[in-house]
Amino acid sequence: MLLTWKRYRGKGIWVILLYLCYSVVTELINTYYNIVYHDTSYLNFNVFDIVEYCLLSWFAYILIRSKRLRYIILGLSSVFLVIAISRIFKPVFSTQVDSLTNVLESILLIIYSIFYLFEQIRKPDHIFFYSIPEFWFIVAILLYFSGTFFINLYAQGKLESDESFQLQYSVINTAFDILKNLLFGVAMMVKGGDQSNKISRIDFNNLDEHLNLNR
Repeated sequence: MLLTWKRYRGKGIWVILLYLCYSVVTELINTYYNIVYHDTSYLNFNVFDIVEYCLLSWFAYILIRSKRLRYIILGLSSVFLVIAISRIFKPVFSTQVDSLTNVLESILLIIYSIFYLFEQIRKPDHIFFYSIPEFWFIVAILLYFSGTFFINLYAQGKLESDESFQLQYSVINTAFDILKNLLFGVAMMVKGGDQSNKISRIDFNNLDEHLNLNR
C-alpha cells in the first residue's frame, strides 16, 4: 500500500499517517490529564483542532490538481490560522472548547473535500475513482466533519457544564470518529490501481497523446 501510494500520490499517505499518530498522542495526553488531574485539558483539544486542520488541509492540497483551487486553499488556510492562533492565546480557551475554530475547521475541510470530489467527477484519476485510496480518505473526512458540525457549533460553554450535552457530544463524536476510522481502514486496503485488469490511473498530461495513438 505504501509503495503504491508513493508511486501515484507522492507523500500524501504520510500526511494521513502523521495525523493518525498525532491523534493517538493527543488521546494519551488527555487520558493522562484525566487520571492525574481529574480534569479535561481543553487547551490540548484546541491545539489539536489547529494541527488537525493543517494536516488534513495539506492532504487535500496534495490531492487537488487545479492551481486555482490550491490558491483558494492557501488563502483560506492563512485566514484560518490567523483566527485560530490569535484565539488560542486567550486564557478562556484553556478551560473551554473553542467552537469558532472548530466550526471554521469543519466548514473549510468540507469545502476542500467537495473540491476534490468535484475534480474527480470532471477528470477522475482512475476509471473507477472510488477504487483509489484517497477517495475513501476524503469521504471519511467529509462525513466526519459534516456529522459533527452542529454538535461542535454549540460545544463552547455547554461541554464544560452541561452533563446531558456532554453525553450527546460523546455519543455523536464517537460514532462519527469510528466511521471515519473504518473508512480510513478501507482506504488502507484499497490498491492504487487494478493490476489484474491492467487498469491504471489516468494521466491527463498525456491524455491527448494516448487518444492520438488509438485513432
